Amino acid sequence: ALCEKLRERIEEYPWHDVHPDLGITMSFGLCDDITQGSFEKQLAMADNELHEAKTSGRNRVCFDIQQLQ
Repeated sequence: ALCEKLRERIEEYPWHDVHPDLGITMSFGLCDDITQGSFEKQLAMADNELHEAKTSGRNRVCFDIQQLQ
């Protein structure tokens, strides 16, 4: 929820005040699955989610819903 709020704030910021042609958005990939056993595995999972966010349209937050169960 916090990443989504941050994503929205970044998207809504008046970037055109900085430069008339500037528009910035943000994509996030998240992993909170501590059962993975290492930070590196969690980071790899988050990276996969970031890739999904970018390939599914950008400007979004992606996470594996099974991680929340």
